[in-house]
Amino acid sequence: MESQISNIINILTSLLTGGVLMILIENLHLSNVITDRFYNKMKPFECRFKSYISFVQLMRSRMSFKKNEIEYTETFKKLINKISKIEKDSHLFKLFSAKELDNICRNDINGIWYYLSEKSQYVRPYIDFVDNPVYSITDYRDVLNDISPKYAKCEINLDTLMNISGDFYTKIYSPVSIAFFEYERHKERMKDANTINFIYIIAVILSLLFIAFWGLSNIWISYILTITLSLYFIRIIYKFMNIYKDSLDKLQ
Repeated sequence: MESQISNIINILTSLLTGGVLMILIENLHLSNVITDRFYNKMKPFECRFKSYISFVQLMRSRMSFKKNEIEYTETFKKLINKISKIEKDSHLFKLFSAKELDNICRNDINGIWYYLSEKSQYVRPYIDFVDNPVYSITDYRDVLNDISPKYAKCEINLDTLMNISGDFYTKIYSPVSIAFFEYERHKERMKDANTINFIYIIAVILSLLFIAFWGLSNIWISYILTITLSLYFIRIIYKFMNIYKDSLDKLQ
């Protein structure tokens, strides 16, 4: 019977050392793969987003709003000011959550297009353009080209701001909008999986302690614990692999 207990302890020790260590190493490797895939997919968007912010900031520096009490004009002004204050030097995906970034692109940037296009009669008459000697035409051309080369030779006016804002939401953000949500979902699922992994480690340690002190008098309980923990280890591996397969498919 002592040899049986010894075998059980060896099995649980192997699960605790080799098994858990394997999961941790593979987890680290695959997490890096997912992260690299996400940033490679979203890096072009991040660069164009920051260029768009730069363009709005340049345009805002030339805008002078006439005093009025029209709600649409005030809302447009708030949108322009809000976007102009976004930090360009910070990491975009650390500065905002997926939901916050979606709100900026869907409601704020697309909102600029909406007010300049659908509510133009309430907005455009109350905006004057003033000279700003700090920035040259080259500054505008550079950021326009960074957003997309097709804008590089556009006139610097409200029509260009309107067109770029509309295109940014529909053609630049929308095609990759789901990626950030999927990446956050992956991190949340991994957080839950790691919590389960930690609980599993505690369960194996407690089982080892139980078997070491009371295993001889509870041999069948020891067997049940060993079989249960071994089967659950297989489930943990399956869960981890399923998470990564799903994340890799979603971030293609």
